[in-house]
Amino acid sequence: MYVQILDVWPARDAPDRCTTHFDAVAQIRGEAFFFKGKYFWRLTREKHLVSLRPAQIHRFWRGLPANLDSVDAVYERPGDHKIVFFKGVKYWVFKDNNVEEGYPRPISDFGLPMEGVDAVFVWLHNDKTYFFKDNRYWRYDDHLRRMDLGYPKDSALWKGIPMHLDDAMRWSDSASYFFKGKEYWRVMGSDMEVEATYPRSIAKDWLVCTEMQSDSPATEANRSDTRLRGPHHADHAENGFEVCSCTSDHASPGGTQLSLSPFWVLAPLWTLWMALSAAPGPL
Repeated sequence: MYVQILDVWPARDAPDRCTTHFDAVAQIRGEAFFFKGKYFWRLTREKHLVSLRPAQIHRFWRGLPANLDSVDAVYERPGDHKIVFFKGVKYWVFKDNNVEEGYPRPISDFGLPMEGVDAVFVWLHNDKTYFFKDNRYWRYDDHLRRMDLGYPKDSALWKGIPMHLDDAMRWSDSASYFFKGKEYWRVMGSDMEVEATYPRSIAKDWLVCTEMQSDSPATEANRSDTRLRGPHHADHAENGFEVCSCTSDHASPGGTQLSLSPFWVLAPLWTLWMALSAAPGPL
C-alpha cells in the first residue's frame, strides 16, 4: 500500500484544534476535513480522528500556491466528485490530489460576485450547491454548471443559522452542518431550520477534545498519549505505525461507505516519536 508521509515531526506553528475556530470544513470522499491556516485534520466517516496533529494542506493537495496561508471554503463537487478550493476571489479544482490545468480561475465563473465565499456545501435534499457570503446565499446547479434563477436570497431563510459562516458541509447522516467560531449547527434532511439542541461545541463533538484541554506545543511536552480516548485497533495500523482512531463524543453517522484512493492514507509518524520520547532508557 502506498503511504504518503506528510509531517514526521510535530509542527511548532500548528494551531490548537481544541481552542481554534476553523477556516473551512468539508466532506470529501465521505470523510470530514477541518482546515485552519495552512493545516487540516481528517476524520473518517465513523468520526475517528486520524491524527491529533494536523497535516499541511499544500503537501497533500499539490498545485495550491506554496505561500497560501489559508482557504475560505472547500467542497466536493457532485457528479464528477472533484474537489474545489476557494480563497478570496479565486478557486482551484482538483482531481484527487492534483490541481487541474488552467487554475486558479475567478469565482465569477459560478455567477458569484467578486466578493469571496464564506461557506459552500451540497444539500443532499436536492443535490444543489449552496454558497454563503455575509447575509446572502446562492443556489448553483453543478450538473448544468449555472446559477439558479432568483438568487441571491437572504440567509435568514435558513432559520437559526448565523450570518458570516466559517463553512458548511453535508454529512452521511443526511444532515447539513453549519460552522462558525467554536460552534456548529445541524439542519436535518430537507428542513431549513436548526434543531432545538444546537449550537454545540465543534471541539468536543468532532475533534476529541474535553473541557480545559489544549494541544498547544507548550502543553504537549508534558502530556503522554494516555490522553487519547477511543480504541486503538490493529486494523488501524499502517506499515507498523499506529494511526489514532480516537472517536468523538457525538454519535457516529450511518450511511454507505465510499471508497478512498490510497492517496488519502496518512501515516502520523509523530505518534511513534512521542512514544519513543517517553520510553525509559537510551533510544
